Amino acid sequence: MEQQKQKPIQEAMEIKPSVRTNRRFPAIITIVAVAISVAGILLLRDGVRDERNQVSPTPTSDSTLTEVEGWQTYRSDEFGFEIKYPRHLDIKEEKPTFQAVSFNETLRVEFFPTLKAISGSKEYFSLEEWLSKMASLYKGEVGSVTIGTNNYKGFSFKYSGDPGPQAFLGGIYIQHNDAVFRISGFKITGEFSELGNKILSTFRFIERGETALPTTCVNEPKGIPLIISLSQYDGPVGTKLEIHGCNFAGFEADKNAWIENAQGVKGILYGEAGSTSKLVQVSLYSPLCQIDTSYSGLPCDAWLTLTPGIYRIYVAPWGQKSNEVSFIILEKECTTEGNIPGNVMGYTPCCLGLAQRRVKTPINKANEVVCLEEMTVDICIKSGDKICGRGEDWCTSPEDCQKPNPKDLESF
Repeated sequence: MEQQKQKPIQEAMEIKPSVRTNRRFPAIITIVAVAISVAGILLLRDGVRDERNQVSPTPTSDSTLTEVEGWQTYRSDEFGFEIKYPRHLDIKEEKPTFQAVSFNETLRVEFFPTLKAISGSKEYFSLEEWLSKMASLYKGEVGSVTIGTNNYKGFSFKYSGDPGPQAFLGGIYIQHNDAVFRISGFKITGEFSELGNKILSTFRFIERGETALPTTCVNEPKGIPLIISLSQYDGPVGTKLEIHGCNFAGFEADKNAWIENAQGVKGILYGEAGSTSKLVQVSLYSPLCQIDTSYSGLPCDAWLTLTPGIYRIYVAPWGQKSNEVSFIILEKECTTEGNIPGNVMGYTPCCLGLAQRRVKTPINKANEVVCLEEMTVDICIKSGDKICGRGEDWCTSPEDCQKPNPKDLESF
């Protein structure tokens, strides 16, 4: 809060001689003058002190900082998060150009389905690795942060270079269920305003399957279709999926479903054998036709290609659309922690969040620890978490593992 300026002390303390001087009472006049002067000094001093301690009325926009309980809640089942915000802020959903939502120029949350979607390349094996590369290129600084109601761990990127296209990097990055969230505060430095930090403290991920789905429904002829659950809420292309609910049967007892991406492009999922009015079984193959051609017999001329990201699944028998349920298309098969990213069938990349490192063996050479590469083999490890985990040692992950004592190693 800006300190109020002190008012100058007026020269009222000066006692000017009266035009008519009474010489008979000089002592009384002197006493009165001194009393008035002292009183004036005390009053003025107290006035200055009160002015210094006075707190100006807090503007409405700042007073909301302590009123989180009365804030609105923005929830996105599509992107999988919710956040609270003051009522006076306007929400702008930047779809489909960007998968983002902003709250005036206070806070912006941007969604990327995979690390590749934000980095633009497969060469980065972890979010921290990509951010470190950007920091070296664009005068940035990467640090560890925790945000939100559940203290989610992420990385901060503070930008110190000149304004330019790269200035958008500033902010906070969190990886959750393979997706990457970039949260910015509209400052080139990557910092947030006081209000922005308060909003950020209310951030919460909506876990997979944590949607407001009904628990029961009544199956009746031409009843309103309703989805109550999915057999799973994420998976790669090719996933076999069961949709549970009621009133799924359509024209000629068809049991089909639809899947729609963030841009509003949909594809049909034809019900497979075993589907009923309460259960639709489908396979998430790609591409999918954007219209139902099962009756026309015409070739499909528009397709939906399933790529990693968040989709909406629903049914629409007799033209009645059901509720929508979020589903995340994940990357294809990947190599997990501590395993070699390859087999007799070919190369399989490390799962998101893992780094691919060359396998080296620590040995004792002249009483010094040396990393010996015995064969050309890589391994997928979780580096940078300060834990010496599966497949990690000082040679593959010096940032997580302690340097061994050469006396404990095999001599070379």
